[in-house]
Amino acid sequence: MPSFESIYIKTEANINKAVEHFKILRDENIALREQNERISAELEQTKQELDKTKEKLKLVELTKTIKTKKDSQDLKRQINEWVRETDESIRILESM
Repeated sequence: MPSFESIYIKTEANINKAVEHFKILRDENIALREQNERISAELEQTKQELDKTKEKLKLVELTKTIKTKKDSQDLKRQINEWVRETDESIRILESM
């Protein structure tokens, strides 16, 4: 039968081992929490950048749409001008 002293020494060694393991796990937990905070902050920043990019894309698409409409209007004006010039040329030719 083991003596009280040997049981005490074995128990003390187990406690010391458990304390060391606890310290390692505590430090790891702290490091993981810090990493989680950093990643959460990066995620929030990325979300904000994504929102800004989406807004810029909307502006680009709106500008493109407006430009296309403006180009279309300009083209219609140019065609109308050519038609008027052609009509005028035909009138001049008919009057000769």
